[in-house]
Amino acid sequence: MVQELRADRKAMLTQLYRRHGETPVGADAFEAEMLGEEERLRRAPSVVNRRINS
Repeated sequence: MVQELRADRKAMLTQLYRRHGETPVGADAFEAEMLGEEERLRRAPSVVNRRINS
């Protein structure tokens, strides 16, 4: 049950972060850092098809 609550909390905070573009008030520093990092990775361009010129 605790794991379900954690997953629900993370989903809620992630949704708020994406909707408003800033860290929700209810997020602690660790959660805020995780949300920011996940959002940064989500917005990063995909490097799967990129050619590396050397």
